[in-house]
Amino acid sequence: MSSADGRRSLSVVIPVRDGAATIAEQLEALAGQAADCVEIVVVDNGSIDETLVVVQEFMDRIPNLRIVDGAGVIGLCNVRSYAAESTVGDLACCDADDVVAPGWIRAMSAALDDYDIVGGTIEEGLLNPPGARVRTGHGTDLPMGCGYLPFAIGANFAVRREVIDHLGGWGPRYVRSGEDIDFSWRAQLAGYRIGFAPAAVVHYRHRRTGSATRRQNIGYGYAHAILHSDFRSRGLNRGSVLQALLPWAKVVALVPIALVRPERRLGWHAAVGFSWGKVTGMFAERVWPYSCP
Repeated sequence: MSSADGRRSLSVVIPVRDGAATIAEQLEALAGQAADCVEIVVVDNGSIDETLVVVQEFMDRIPNLRIVDGAGVIGLCNVRSYAAESTVGDLACCDADDVVAPGWIRAMSAALDDYDIVGGTIEEGLLNPPGARVRTGHGTDLPMGCGYLPFAIGANFAVRREVIDHLGGWGPRYVRSGEDIDFSWRAQLAGYRIGFAPAAVVHYRHRRTGSATRRQNIGYGYAHAILHSDFRSRGLNRGSVLQALLPWAKVVALVPIALVRPERRLGWHAAVGFSWGKVTGMFAERVWPYSCP
């Protein structure tokens, strides 16, 4: 969608809850790019820390910055849909705990000239300590979800307005995670084009504690069960019992490494969380076994 002067009408959306410790870095990175978009919208999902105070400190520096009250909106999927309803034009989304690189907005806007949905580069070194767990394959191209279809990661994606309107927003079942995969898959099955924007770089911040990493990955595992429930009839491969057991084998295999090398413990917590979320999701959705990386 283009504005009267021919530029793409692009809104940058940042969902946040209790992000006071990190959102200033993201807004600082966006401040020098604000002229390349129509607006920067912070959707506050009921923060109880100093998030709003931090955001308001940037109002003078970023004239097109505004805050949308998203308190009471449950689930990241619904927060994204609520943000879409609160804006006009196309959307570019990033998170409050990450940092976009220079030129991110322009790169996303340019990529939307060629594609309907765009995912950018995920860089994992700048904001994380040495030895931090790396999402293999997420940095240099679009990741392939469950060996089925590629998807644009929610921390670094853009989408044309007509796609949002056609799909009716993000799937409401994906409360904790997976809303980006579901949205990307439904769009592709509806005939929309998805592409990768290598110049649109987001510096991604991993969780720093075992409990936070475990909780995040429980959501990932559960979401993959919902994906299998929703897309199995549309060609998503069920997999085998052996594939379903592989994540648990990884949990066991990582125990001695995690005991000896503290920097690998977050990877163990991630494996435990994903495996547990996967099992609980399998029983809740009655889809077993299934395979997902």
